[in-house]
Amino acid sequence: MIRHWFCALLCLAIPAFSGCGNNLRTQRAVDQFGVQRRVLEDQIYDLQYEYNKLADKVAELETQNTDLRTKVNSTDASDVGPPLIDLNPADNSSAQIHPTSRSNLQPTVRSASHRVESADNIEAIDLEINRLRTVGRNLDGIRGDDTLLVHLQLRSRKDELVTPRGSVVVAAYETASAGSQLLGRWDITAEQLAEIIRSRPSPRTIPLKLDFPAGSPAVEFIEIKVQFKPANPATSNDLFAAYTLKIIPRSKLAPAWSPNR
Repeated sequence: MIRHWFCALLCLAIPAFSGCGNNLRTQRAVDQFGVQRRVLEDQIYDLQYEYNKLADKVAELETQNTDLRTKVNSTDASDVGPPLIDLNPADNSSAQIHPTSRSNLQPTVRSASHRVESADNIEAIDLEINRLRTVGRNLDGIRGDDTLLVHLQLRSRKDELVTPRGSVVVAAYETASAGSQLLGRWDITAEQLAEIIRSRPSPRTIPLKLDFPAGSPAVEFIEIKVQFKPANPATSNDLFAAYTLKIIPRSKLAPAWSPNR
């Protein structure tokens, strides 16, 4: 009788012990799969990071290529001979000018047909923005143009380049389609402008290096408005010029990918 009870208990214990072994093996397999999954997720994160960097670089190069093609195919009647694109001017071409926060620049763009006679009797009747050399610049290493390099030209009635005494106000706006929000304003005094003219590397233009107050704008097209104020405003009129420039906007953050971990 005892023998029969022992056999019965043994038969019941064998499946129980066998089930424990299966559970342990299953748990070990699940743990191994979890480790492998986390390793693969880490690889995906690394690849996604590298992809985002390369995608930003490709977009930046495509934009630069489009800008360069446009500038090469365009013509500039204001310059004699083939103009040069100032993509890497000398570091001492002009001091970087920080924005000011005074009242907005007059939005009206008047005709530059009025003669302006400065205090040193140099006549200027036209203010131009050199479109081939006016570009956006990336100086902080983060995607997006955070600085404007604006090249100005003042011309006499004989179509000669002149540098009369005066001050300059530059303002950058979002284009009308984007709301015309003020992106930055820079006031260059007569003394600052005279120093820029004195130290410029080329006599063809007056280079102004202007940094955006809030870093790279989020828009691709901006409108630049320039106002030249002669040294003797009692007898001379201000000159105005405007130009819509395509820049590289700051990058938009890619949507985060967050798998279950």
